[in-house]
Amino acid sequence: MNSQFEFLDKHHCATDSAQVAAQIAFERYGPFPRTRTAVVIYAIDWQAWTESIAQVVRAYSDRGAGSAAGTATLDAGKRQWRIVLTDMRFVSAGRYSQGSGTVYRVNEYRDGAVQVTATAVGNPPQLGEVVHFEHLFGTLVGPVELPPQ
Repeated sequence: MNSQFEFLDKHHCATDSAQVAAQIAFERYGPFPRTRTAVVIYAIDWQAWTESIAQVVRAYSDRGAGSAAGTATLDAGKRQWRIVLTDMRFVSAGRYSQGSGTVYRVNEYRDGAVQVTATAVGNPPQLGEVVHFEHLFGTLVGPVELPPQ
C-alpha cells in the first residue's frame, strides 16, 4: 500500500457484500461511532479506488486527461487537496435516536459521493498524504442487518 493512502485502509473493505462491509464497520469503529467518519467503502477494488484518487488529481493539472471518477480542487494556499469521488457504494455506522433511547445502525448507500482530503506537495502540486475521509451523500438503500452482538 502506498504510504499516502495508509489513512484510507480503515475505510475500505474488499467485498461486494453490504453485510460484510457493515460487520467490518462495527468491528473497526465500535458501538459508539462518529457518524460522518464511520464509513466503509465496498464494491470497489483497492487498486481501482486509490488509482481513481490519483487520476482526479492528475486531471486537475492536465485538463485534457479528464476523470469520470470525480473532481479535485486545491485550497487557496495550494497546501491541501479536496477530492470528491462519485458513484461509490458504502456503509455508514452510527447511533440514532429511537423512542427514549438510542440504537446502533449501519446504513447502506449507493451512488454516493465521498470526500478525501490530502496534502499537496511539490510544484506543480502533487498528491501527498491522505489526512481525512468522509461521505458527503448517497442514495439510502436501507439499514443492514448485523448478527446479534
